[in-house]
Amino acid sequence: DSEATAADLRFHFPDCADRVEVIYPGVDAEFRPGRPDEIAATRAEIGAPDGYLLYAGTLEPRKNVGALLDAWEFLLEQEGTAVVPPLVLVGPYGWGGQRLLARIAALTPKGLIHLGPVPRVRLVRLFQAASTFVYPSLYEGFGLPAAEALACGVPTVVSNRASLPEVVGSAGLQVDVAEPAALADTLGRLLADPGRAKDLALRGPAQAGRFTWKAAADRLDEIFADAVCS
Repeated sequence: DSEATAADLRFHFPDCADRVEVIYPGVDAEFRPGRPDEIAATRAEIGAPDGYLLYAGTLEPRKNVGALLDAWEFLLEQEGTAVVPPLVLVGPYGWGGQRLLARIAALTPKGLIHLGPVPRVRLVRLFQAASTFVYPSLYEGFGLPAAEALACGVPTVVSNRASLPEVVGSAGLQVDVAEPAALADTLGRLLADPGRAKDLALRGPAQAGRFTWKAAADRLDEIFADAVCS
């Protein structure tokens, strides 16, 4: 489901290299920019009326959530809560995720909000109301949450690894997340530059529009037809 995954497959299974095809997944139509009243209602509901940073995904080492917590805490210490919005985590604990329990509990009084798994309708609303979506994952086969954030017109920051650069293109910011300080710097500069944030928000839906289930189905149909004919 990405050129990055295709490259991994060709590396590990070179005998099959000429039989690997890439079909991007689609972003569901419900992921769209929210109306001002929808955004305000969601922000009020979770206690972040001025906006928030959002992470959505499994809480596990591969997703690099620890680096996000480090970066956010560093920003808080440097800039304070008047500048740095709350951090909202959405998603269940995955393998190794229990190690984050104590850290999340310690950061909650500072403004971290962990909502856990949420129904899909609420997930869409949380995407729409976010000020910035942050996805510092160390490895993704595709990285659908980043595409969903773009579709909602939310400025998006991702790691520069695996498939994520393909997903966001020039519509998102890419950062080397090997050092939490680099992620903190990128987030800090984005928070301080509303014009840049607005530009990214406007670019997002067009980039996400490249990923549709219609295009995926059409390409799969072509591959099946080629396989039958050959």
